[in-house]
Amino acid sequence: MTIGVGRRATLALGATVALLACAVPAAPLANGPAPAVESSHPPRMDFAVFRARLAKARAATVTTACGTTVAPWAYRGAHAAGRALGASHAAEADVKWTARFVAALDWPAEWDSVTACVGADRPCDTLNATPLVVVALHGHEDLYVMFTFETRCATVFEVERPLGALRLGTRADSVFALVREAMPREARMDSLPAEVPARAARSAPPRDSLLAMWSPDVESLPYAEVKVPPSYPQAAIARAVDGTVQVQALVGRDGAVHDAFILHSIPGLNDAALDAVWQWRFRPARDHGEPLAVWVVIPVRFALH
Repeated sequence: MTIGVGRRATLALGATVALLACAVPAAPLANGPAPAVESSHPPRMDFAVFRARLAKARAATVTTACGTTVAPWAYRGAHAAGRALGASHAAEADVKWTARFVAALDWPAEWDSVTACVGADRPCDTLNATPLVVVALHGHEDLYVMFTFETRCATVFEVERPLGALRLGTRADSVFALVREAMPREARMDSLPAEVPARAARSAPPRDSLLAMWSPDVESLPYAEVKVPPSYPQAAIARAVDGTVQVQALVGRDGAVHDAFILHSIPGLNDAALDAVWQWRFRPARDHGEPLAVWVVIPVRFALH
């Protein structure tokens, strides 16, 4: 999986890191209201299964990264420069460090939903004083652990699939020291960042932020005023691929789409669905009379007949 880095060169997170390329069938919605606000709380993997996956790790790559902390596992396509997870510096860790790291993650009581770890974004087209840190664990199937140390938690995922999150709690200092030990020297952080609440734990979305919570209470939902239909890829038509791609989109206070990723994928149709959704325009959601940024799910249907 190659992870893009905005305006910088593309680097690889280890030997098996490839671009999150997926595909999904899609078609335009009928005229009318916008799709419903999506609560989107992915189920977490059973911790016993996660522990078994951890035990198979034999090596690791520790990478400083940029991008959004919302659904970092998801495919965002060509329009999400600055938000898709990207790598800046990487270092390989040996089997002994990997074993210590795996042991440090073995906390069943701290296993939570991935929505527990939404921290501040680090756009890939800007300078970020504190980077994200991603540890890729290499085994039969790679696992990725993305740390937002300021929220004292880590999101665990594989390509296109969220698995869960670990709350670091009182172990934050020791885990940070372990990760810092293996970080690339040129990007090594001096100290554990000051703690701030995770976005998902806030009682209301910040008024000065683009990003609202996953399922805010709103007085009125976004209304799609401009719906651009997708272009049906000729290759998909030739293979008789059809169906509905679900795109999760962040509708900003200005009514534009500020982030979008594949929620339900059909190979060969994902990019066409994303290309269309990024061009949609909305009347924004409102709360107490003020425009509000919210996430919605947009089904994009591709039909051969």
